[in-house]
Amino acid sequence: MKDIIIAGAGPAGLIAAETAAKKGLDTLIIEKKKKIRNKPCGGGITPAALKKFKIKCKGKKIRKLVFKINGVSSEIKLDKPILSVYRKEFNNYLLSRALNAGAKIKFNKEYNREKAKVIILATGANLKAKDTLALAVQTEIKHYNSNKIELFYGKRISPYGYGWVFPKEKSTIIGVGCLMSKLTNLPKIKDYLNKILKEKELKAKKLEVGFIPFIGPIKKTYSKNRLIVGDAAGFVSPFSGEGIYYAMSSGKIAAQIAQEHIKSGIPLYTYEKKWKKEFGKILRLNYLFARTVYGNEKILEFFIKELGKNKALQNLVKKHFMEKKVSFFDIIKSVARLK
Repeated sequence: MKDIIIAGAGPAGLIAAETAAKKGLDTLIIEKKKKIRNKPCGGGITPAALKKFKIKCKGKKIRKLVFKINGVSSEIKLDKPILSVYRKEFNNYLLSRALNAGAKIKFNKEYNREKAKVIILATGANLKAKDTLALAVQTEIKHYNSNKIELFYGKRISPYGYGWVFPKEKSTIIGVGCLMSKLTNLPKIKDYLNKILKEKELKAKKLEVGFIPFIGPIKKTYSKNRLIVGDAAGFVSPFSGEGIYYAMSSGKIAAQIAQEHIKSGIPLYTYEKKWKKEFGKILRLNYLFARTVYGNEKILEFFIKELGKNKALQNLVKKHFMEKKVSFFDIIKSVARLK
């Protein structure tokens, strides 16, 4: 019997595999696709993630971050860059780390309740829980580039969500996400994407469609011998869309707890206690922030206007991306004091 089976070869599963293998555990990754897959995602690795996980992957380093709504925009310059990566390349980089640590992988295989001492589920967004998901659509534009990451807000772009522009080394990813329950019809998401493309005088040739967890963590992330990580656990910020940092963090914690469970019998519910202590409050407050501001464009417009001229506010936003110790709800409380 394997020590650990990990279902899913995304950032959460691959970091879990690397961590477990380094601890000497017999570790197997099961991936249903025939090879490492791409997915709709801006692909921004924050300074916090780069530092914590010692990421040395190629990508485009970007310091400028622009927030936009209804013609209003503000730009901030981060002290350290976000690394803008192609998701397929990034996942292959993480896979190489896991394999070098001693983990093994089986492609083109569905997880089917194989037996192991601990199962780590890194299977992505739960498509059965449609009310909790955002529908995302994005396109890759070749030979178009800039040195700024852009985040778009407001009902013109998405009734409950955001749009993104992430420049890469040789192209740019442009996309939009919206909570599915707020879409009058699902194909309308393409109309929102086209508004960003039209503003930039661009046209999409090929679209990628996917799903993003959008209402915060699920109620329970452990069971008898299972731990749930990454998108499968709902670990995504619904305002910035960031999930990679939380995915890798949860994968590492899950592998550490699994090792201690196998070695000394500590209960697996310790995993839930640990991730809640490390980033649970931030995720909860980010969701509360999203519920407050989506659909209230006056607050968002005021926030973005103030961001362009208020150094203290800029520093809070920087701290969010640099250290993951400040939530967007903390930031909006600062905005409220300015009104």
